[in-house]
Amino acid sequence: MITGACCESMLKQVIWKCADHSSLADCPDALVGRFGKTEDYGLFIHDGGSSYVAIAYCPWCGARLRTEKGTGTPTAVHELSGGDVILWSVQGTVHIKTTNKYNDPVELSDEESLELAALLVRIVKEG
Repeated sequence: MITGACCESMLKQVIWKCADHSSLADCPDALVGRFGKTEDYGLFIHDGGSSYVAIAYCPWCGARLRTEKGTGTPTAVHELSGGDVILWSVQGTVHIKTTNKYNDPVELSDEESLELAALLVRIVKEG
């Protein structure tokens, strides 16, 4: 399980994996990252270094990203099939991403399909 974010757009950034760049700081498509010991959210500054600007609110939905102590309460995210299938819940709605980093559909094995079904049941029950 990894930590997620407040909305689908933020989640896409938090779990971003680039096929062309080994470092997210080098990827022009990576906009938001987690930084420092407290893993605060920040916007990458693509100037050839690893600089960022800390942010307290989501650029897409406006949700507060951290409490006064510096960390927020992230959405639980569950990964299957090596991270190609991702489940998360935002405000009681379960979302599923079923494409790999190349945006190709992912086919699940029978075992992964059963795991997906069990996760869906658990996420729905937990809210």
